[in-house]
Amino acid sequence: MLFLFACSLSLLNAQTVLVDSDEGFPVSYASVLNQDGKFLGLTSVDGLLPELNDAQTISITHIAYEPLKVKVKDLKGELKFKPLQMQLGEAVVATPKTYCIRLTGFVRNYVLTNQIFEDDDPIFRFYEGIGDLYIFMKNDKHEWMEIATRDGKTNQMVKKQKSARLRLDAKSVVEAIKNSEKTSLRDAQGYQQIIKNDTVIGSLITDEDSRIIRVDIDHLFPDTVRVFNAVVAKLRITELKENFIYQMTDEDYVSQSTLKAYNTYDKYWTKLLGQRFEGISFTEFYVDKAQCLSKEEYKEAMKQYKELRKTSYAEITSEDLDKYISEHNIPGIPEELQKSLEISRQIQEKNNK
Repeated sequence: MLFLFACSLSLLNAQTVLVDSDEGFPVSYASVLNQDGKFLGLTSVDGLLPELNDAQTISITHIAYEPLKVKVKDLKGELKFKPLQMQLGEAVVATPKTYCIRLTGFVRNYVLTNQIFEDDDPIFRFYEGIGDLYIFMKNDKHEWMEIATRDGKTNQMVKKQKSARLRLDAKSVVEAIKNSEKTSLRDAQGYQQIIKNDTVIGSLITDEDSRIIRVDIDHLFPDTVRVFNAVVAKLRITELKENFIYQMTDEDYVSQSTLKAYNTYDKYWTKLLGQRFEGISFTEFYVDKAQCLSKEEYKEAMKQYKELRKTSYAEITSEDLDKYISEHNIPGIPEELQKSLEISRQIQEKNNK
């Protein structure tokens, strides 16, 4: 009897679809954690929940939605996800003289491990901080310049962290999709599906009332697997999914909609000290303000950045960063993930003794 009950729960989980509470379309690539902070997977392109195994409670997060916590036994056919109310400023409009767009905002990057042994650290890395992202108009390059970075595992500010792990396409993702010969758009109920090689790889949602465009993309590999030569081992990425939120503009000349928020998920494995190591990396970027810069203004900004690294950079404290997070309404991490972070801190303190 107990076996039949468990099977019925598993079947129900597989049929539960995460949907936008306002428009009813499926929400893809939302992260799902269990009550212990363990990552269970992402919702599919059709909004289906991943396999929940023995989870009793799940926490669901997405950069465009309010965090959701629900008991597995209460799951039904549809699970409604409430969109975040984005605070929009004036849209930045690029002109022919624009050399780059500077996006100032908050970035958070963390890596969850597969915990091969019971006492393994559940979080390999956890950084968060403030910086400027420069997106160049005439090529696909972008630069990240940090202003302040904190190691979430030690709660200490990090000096001269080289870069954040942003894998952001410099040109507008929306324009790239519409202009690409390899992808096409197909109308669905309340949104458009992104098609590549006759396969749905994502969704594009345009909300003209709130002036928001949202894009979810699944980068199919191989495409299948990408291999990077790291310092100590080969890094093999097996999954990569991205979510973008853009602010729309009504101007005639727009070479790029203003990015408001972005996050990426990638699953990888490598071998460290002869042992296979699997990690799941998450990066979130929340934009506070955007500015168009000429080439001369960009050069001046680089000079100011060098001076910043010599002086005021060292004066930014962990309390200052907390104040920034509070004043700019940066979403916190789920309670379940916070538990894993506390365990990681305890392990690090023990190893440092």
